Amino acid sequence: MKTALALVCAIVALVQVSIAQVSTFQSSFGYTGGNGLWLDNAGDVRQLLDSNIIVLSFSTGIDAGRGRVIINKFSPTGEQIFENDYGKDSTFYAIGQAGTMVRSYDGGFIVAGQGGKNGIDTWAALWKFNIDGDSIFERNYGSLGESDSIEILYAVAELPDSGLALVGVSGLNQDSFPISELNPNLYLIRTDKNGYPLWKKTYDRSFDDEGLHIAMFDSSHLIIAGYKHAYNSAVDT
Repeated sequence: MKTALALVCAIVALVQVSIAQVSTFQSSFGYTGGNGLWLDNAGDVRQLLDSNIIVLSFSTGIDAGRGRVIINKFSPTGEQIFENDYGKDSTFYAIGQAGTMVRSYDGGFIVAGQGGKNGIDTWAALWKFNIDGDSIFERNYGSLGESDSIEILYAVAELPDSGLALVGVSGLNQDSFPISELNPNLYLIRTDKNGYPLWKKTYDRSFDDEGLHIAMFDSSHLIIAGYKHAYNSAVDT
């Protein structure tokens, strides 16, 4: 039996609301390229000094383990200026979490997330683009798609020397191993200003350790917020 495959796009909406709680504009957008089913997810938004708006989102091909990171720019009245997407139909790319986009010292934007071949075995990924949405670099770290691994970057901090500190999680994927063997670890990467790794470290304090946020504590130290979870425990800490 042949099944017709329709192009379905769950639209991301951008809404600007005045102080009086009155909507001044609403714009909807979403990835419509390629074939198959796509689900669009808003990730982050920044307003520029010229009042234009940068929106980070990602689209997931729910039928084939595909994904793209998408950058949109809008005018102050919600008119789309450009849309750029990063990824291929055969590759899975996604941001790590909402709020993952950081404005860099040189005026560009840095985004942390993950890449992969199927949305299951993934590697840590980082993107930097300029104010016009043009790619400055894309970097991939870790297993680079080796079987049975999962690595995700959740947050990024720019350091005084313009290098980067990236934090997330590294472990085994739950589709290949019993939960008791996964042991995800907090994953920390230090890079130079171009995203090339200087060192990588993992931290194992419990069954599941994940770094979700990172910031400079002082001129020479970082502070990381996340959670840890003990196997068979009903409570995260």
